[in-house]
Amino acid sequence: MPQESQSQIAYDFNFSEPSHLMRFFKKATGKTCVQYQNDYNNGIYE
Repeated sequence: MPQESQSQIAYDFNFSEPSHLMRFFKKATGKTCVQYQNDYNNGIYE
């Protein structure tokens, strides 16, 4: 399955800048996108 870039995901969710999505994501999950993806890839689904 192809992965979309963080910029594309930000655009898809109508964030004006990718950095706004990153801040929102970290505030909502307590993790950066990279940390979340690494945990998910390692079977950690918190």
